[in-house]
Amino acid sequence: MLEIAGIILRYGSRILLNETSLQFKRGNVYTISGPSGIGKSSLLNKIGLIATDLGDMSYSYDGHPLNLTDGEAVSNFIAQHIGFIFQEKNLIRQFSIYDNLALLVKSQSEADDLDDRVDECLKKLGLLDKKYAFPYDLSGGEEQRVAIARAIVTDKDIILADEPTNSLDKENREKITNLLVDLAHHYQKIVIIVSHDDEVIKHGDVHIRFLDQRIEQEEKNPFKKEGVRDIYNLSIKQKIDLPKRKFPISKIVTGLLIFFVALSSIMFNITGLFQSHYQQLLDNSLENGFLVMNDNLGIKGKQVYDDFLSFTTDEVEFLADSVAILNVTPYLEFPYQGLTFENPEQSTQQINPEITLNGKTITLSSPYSIQPLFQTNMTERNIEYIDRTTKQGLIVSESFIATQNLSSELGTFPRITLDYYVPVALYEGEMTTDTGEILDSDGNIYVKQRREFKIIGILKNSYPFQYSIYGNSFFMMADEMLHLQQELQQDEELPEVLGGLSVSSWQSSAYHIKIKNSTAVSEEIDRIKQLPSVTIVSSAEDYQSLKDILAYVRKVSTYIGLVILLLMGLCLFFVFFQVSNTRKEEVGILKAIGFNSKAVRRFYYRELVQYAISVGSMALLVSFLLVVLLAFSLDLDIRDIVRVMILNVITLPLVSFGVIVTSGLLPIYKACQKSPVDCIRLNR
Repeated sequence: MLEIAGIILRYGSRILLNETSLQFKRGNVYTISGPSGIGKSSLLNKIGLIATDLGDMSYSYDGHPLNLTDGEAVSNFIAQHIGFIFQEKNLIRQFSIYDNLALLVKSQSEADDLDDRVDECLKKLGLLDKKYAFPYDLSGGEEQRVAIARAIVTDKDIILADEPTNSLDKENREKITNLLVDLAHHYQKIVIIVSHDDEVIKHGDVHIRFLDQRIEQEEKNPFKKEGVRDIYNLSIKQKIDLPKRKFPISKIVTGLLIFFVALSSIMFNITGLFQSHYQQLLDNSLENGFLVMNDNLGIKGKQVYDDFLSFTTDEVEFLADSVAILNVTPYLEFPYQGLTFENPEQSTQQINPEITLNGKTITLSSPYSIQPLFQTNMTERNIEYIDRTTKQGLIVSESFIATQNLSSELGTFPRITLDYYVPVALYEGEMTTDTGEILDSDGNIYVKQRREFKIIGILKNSYPFQYSIYGNSFFMMADEMLHLQQELQQDEELPEVLGGLSVSSWQSSAYHIKIKNSTAVSEEIDRIKQLPSVTIVSSAEDYQSLKDILAYVRKVSTYIGLVILLLMGLCLFFVFFQVSNTRKEEVGILKAIGFNSKAVRRFYYRELVQYAISVGSMALLVSFLLVVLLAFSLDLDIRDIVRVMILNVITLPLVSFGVIVTSGLLPIYKACQKSPVDCIRLNR
């Protein structure tokens, strides 16, 4: 027997039912009727323990009181004894009929014969062929019968039906009514039906009229003999197994979500894809070397002056003292004129020198010199070779050809004859600055030469350096220039004095430092700047500028990728929040059949985790395919691909798991705080 005392119904401040008590015995059908809005459904919800407020009523079954303040105990009691049949939406829409019936049975320890019980129940109700159908495949009458089947298969003692025949045709009304009566009369259930259908009321054993804040009972048929069963013979584990279900997002939408999640992750990590390209661009912009000048005159320019003081042997050793340095090469220049042993007073002032190009004498409009080219990455990129069979010969600058109008004279294999002066010794002297300060200096003593050379290439205007005060005109590989100098030094005996000035062996006032790796240029420049009076000419300034620009571009790209990723996260959040928001009635149904809030939250958490893993895994696969496609299209470095995939492995789980699970659980947590009836009613 079910005994309830102290039932009071209120709607706001209005009392619908004064305090009353009710008793319900097994084997009987109880019908409740009354005017619309009087509180019939609210009374049924109180009886079924799913009302928003259970109040101070007392509740006992077969003499065993139930503590209504113990949520776990109430949920277990519902799971064991109470079966609800609502007017509509009794079932979870994305579960098959089988899973809707098996859901609660699986939480009972005696559910070993689950399939047989489900099949037997469905067969009895004429629904066996609908076992694997979904609720939206059923008619209204079939859905009501499935709700009844759920009460039967879980062997519920108390069946509560709220207007079960309201929207059904005559045939289905009779079927549902007969089934409910059969549950009471043949299965000794307590069946309580809210209905205004006279046919349903006629089949009841006890008619409860709801009138004017009170109820009246009319016994229409004698009570059936009531048996007593042990109400604690079932063990409820409060665990909802995850059945295969149709997730409420279509495959097309899911596919689009996966694609855009993968794409947004790649956009966020896209700078990593071009890491090697960035470094290559930086390396190409930076010469793996630089020129060091002993600028004791404080000119602070980018040209090497003859009056600069030469480096000492100790200073040259300091320049070379680093594992990062590949070689140290002296800078020497062959100008078109210079001081010689034969002409120690002054050099010949030849303003318009002459050269012979392919046998034709040409008067130049400006002076020239032969500068050294050092074997660096910058040098090779800026030479357009005419003859690649040799490295010996002259290279003419593109700008010099243009200013001297030599392009038409070059021919296919040009040869040039010109005068040049090779430094073989130094004279030591002093210089007085504009401020009156006297500084030590030295200058080159030259040997004049005239020779024919092949022109083997053209130096492009993109070459960034101009070391000579005469501008960029002719160039020669530094090794060849040193070889020509050494040949002359062997044959030249140096006097001790020249024109009253001391003479010493030649030493350069500038050295070119070649670095093993261009990325070490900045560190080596900082080291060498420890020497006094040092001026360094390097592409490092351009390198740093480009590096800053690229760093800015990468930062902007990362921010854009982050914004895209956040927008994708917000999109995911919105989608799954809305999807879960529409599933609040599922929460109500699960709680109405006996699952507590903790079990419901755990169920949705596991389901969302499963979906997040699927989305994350598929997005990872799609991102891998997209990265491979980009790699083949843009010739990316394999290390960059691996780096980005590792970043994607980190990013995608954070996005998919964090966003999907969080956004999906928020509405569920909120719904779990409401009563089952509110979840169902407010979300229909």
